[in-house]
Amino acid sequence: MDSPKSIIDIIREQKIPITSAYRKVGELKESGLLKVERLVLTPDGKKFELVKSTIRGVSIQFDRGELNVDLTAGVEADERFVRRFFALREVR
Repeated sequence: MDSPKSIIDIIREQKIPITSAYRKVGELKESGLLKVERLVLTPDGKKFELVKSTIRGVSIQFDRGELNVDLTAGVEADERFVRRFFALREVR
């Protein structure tokens, strides 16, 4: 998931039931695999979340009964900012 999506977008794309989608998204947020990118307020005053994956990539290999899973975590924007700030500070 490169760009943040609403749960309604996920339901339409994946063709899954509404209750299942909300339950699964909740579980994924709780486990840290999805994060709320931002909250959107509609003109009629309703709020909804745009969620985004915290995983950039995954590699799964099954070889002779052994399962290997490698995850590549995405770097959050605020983490990048902190890294750049301290990198600039070290240069001085």
